[in-house]
Amino acid sequence: MILEVKNISKNFEFREHFGHKQICLEVLNNISFNLESGENLSILG
Repeated sequence: MILEVKNISKNFEFREHFGHKQICLEVLNNISFNLESGENLSILG
């Protein structure tokens, strides 16, 4: 095993300026994966 990722989460918080409302966007929630020898990992963003 080359890479092991466990329980990764990512949230983005946005605020509306006029209404002062806060929005939380959950893009990853407890994601886990393994990268084995000979496999590829692509990260797009």
